[in-house]
Amino acid sequence: MNQKLSATVRDHSGVLVRVLSTLDGFHAKHGTWPTTLRLYDAGISALVTKHLTPRGFFQLHSKVLLEEGPMGDVIAMSSDGRSFSYSTDSGSGAPQLAHEWLGLELPADNDV
Repeated sequence: MNQKLSATVRDHSGVLVRVLSTLDGFHAKHGTWPTTLRLYDAGISALVTKHLTPRGFFQLHSKVLLEEGPMGDVIAMSSDGRSFSYSTDSGSGAPQLAHEWLGLELPADNDV
């Protein structure tokens, strides 16, 4: 299997999956998108170096303020105090809309 290249996403796995799930969970829980994403330092680094292209990282950062947080957790927050934590909030079965909101083109797997 080859992965079709994307202008915004290099690797749709790991930290990026958790980030998108957290944003989707926040949206499903609160009916709006968050303004801040709290992510541990190594997670931010992974987004920059492994998961997103420079354009993809710009698109993420243009929608949410990135804040360094405790190791391991990903938390989406709004300016009025609402939040959704990847680690502690249960999955909502939310539609996968965060990548569209961010303008990220997820790579498609193609059989060769």
